[in-house]
Amino acid sequence: MKKTLTSIAVACSLATAVPATVSAHEVYRDGARSLHLGGRLFTLYQGYDETKLNSDGTINDTYEGNWSNMNARINVYGERQLSADLKFAGFFEREFSADENDEQRALWIGVESQEYGRLTFGREENVLWNVRPMADIVTESIFDGRRIVGAQDGENWWNDNTIAYKVWKEKFDFSAAYVLPDGNSKEGVTSFNMSGKYKTDFGLDIGLGYVYGREKSGYSWDDSNSYNMNETQHQYWAGLQYRIGSWTLGGVASIADIEDKSGHRQDEWFDFEVAATYDINQWTIGAVYAQRNTEEKGTTTDFKQGKYSETDAINYGATYHVTDHFKIFGVLAFNDADKSEDTKWHLGIEYYL
Repeated sequence: MKKTLTSIAVACSLATAVPATVSAHEVYRDGARSLHLGGRLFTLYQGYDETKLNSDGTINDTYEGNWSNMNARINVYGERQLSADLKFAGFFEREFSADENDEQRALWIGVESQEYGRLTFGREENVLWNVRPMADIVTESIFDGRRIVGAQDGENWWNDNTIAYKVWKEKFDFSAAYVLPDGNSKEGVTSFNMSGKYKTDFGLDIGLGYVYGREKSGYSWDDSNSYNMNETQHQYWAGLQYRIGSWTLGGVASIADIEDKSGHRQDEWFDFEVAATYDINQWTIGAVYAQRNTEEKGTTTDFKQGKYSETDAINYGATYHVTDHFKIFGVLAFNDADKSEDTKWHLGIEYYL
């Protein structure tokens, strides 16, 4: 399905100034000023095996495998205390890849209060990171059932021109964001979104998220390749995570309704993912089941019409935690969405500085 609308922001769910999605160490402090540095080293072997039955009765077997995903991240976080409860903060993170496909992940500035939260502007991470990780408990799940329809950078979940607000308390996190449209881009994305998560006393976390967006993007229905189509999207997310003993159980579901202004097409989809993990000594083992179901209606062959499943998959994963900062993992996944034998596996090493 064509990339459409965006949801944006930073989801911070810990009571510290450094963003929750990074690892950082304080390297400098001078009175009211401090500087934190962090990063990550990552390498991944990806294998793929697909067996399909052709229409003529022959079998097509495809295999690929390589160490194609090797990268390093570096991040810098700085802050200056302005008063007893108010500080100025800035954050930068960039990823460097072996294939030279580098990515600017984050670049924002803002003000923060321990009492009232943080307000920032810049390039931000998606606000649904408050809800999305609740089923993301099996390391490097390959086939997942969650999607945020289109980001300005495709599937990277990072967005420019974002005003974001978040507040984190002991039992409750809340994030909201507004994406300003880029007048120089064809997409012209405008989006508002928010999410919240509540933590109970008995190990259950409950998360909810909402996305509204409009976008000037896509090909016209007369195939003139003109970008004149206005799309509107409403997207609803819900997640649960429960921890008891060595077990962690999680689930995330999302539904969306997307339609263009002219009424030529309406897309609806329902995705869900459920997962369970068990910790034993330094090992975490688990499994996750995911589905992505779409119903598309239209008057062009550019889109697959009717109901179909893009993903119907199960992942099995195991992680060995060498230290708190260093882990080795493997994942085996089977996808049967199109009734073919689609198998993928990952072997990886991850180290946080």
